[in-house]
Amino acid sequence: MLLRKLTAMRAMACGVAMTFALAGTAAAQDGPFNNASLQGTYTYATIFNNPGEPSPSSAIIGMFYFDGDGSWIFANLITNLPGEPDEDGNPTRFLMNSLADTELPWPHVTGTYTVNPDGSFLYYIQNGWGLFEGVVTGAEMIDGVLTLTEFLLVDTVPSRFGGGLVVFEGWRIVSENILPPDE
Repeated sequence: MLLRKLTAMRAMACGVAMTFALAGTAAAQDGPFNNASLQGTYTYATIFNNPGEPSPSSAIIGMFYFDGDGSWIFANLITNLPGEPDEDGNPTRFLMNSLADTELPWPHVTGTYTVNPDGSFLYYIQNGWGLFEGVVTGAEMIDGVLTLTEFLLVDTVPSRFGGGLVVFEGWRIVSENILPPDE
């Protein structure tokens, strides 16, 4: 019950935030945000539902680094995915960690981003793998720059993570890049 309330509250917060962001995009051309507003190492998390499975059916957590100039590097994605039923037909789960899965193009996927003056932003994944739209939900002045400390990120390709709308919450944890270097 608590999980459903939290999910509903997150969905409502996302709808309100996106409404403000979209309404403000046309009017707030001279706002205080820019690409330098998104810099440092951030964590993210989301829960989502795959069709035909109990809600929520999966979760994703991970880290990435934004350089403040419009580029980012993805460090890790950890998710618990539905597995094959056991011999008694009971559902199972498996944990996928992108740092340990050599079949995936992770880690260290890169991309670009553009922060709008009103704090909304677009987040592109290299090679056309994805486009996300984000909106600031928390910011503070850090070294003279109004910096995003919290945000919501909406996947523009809902089917990628199970067929429904997926909203990621993100939090800035440090200003430095603490991710391992590319190999």
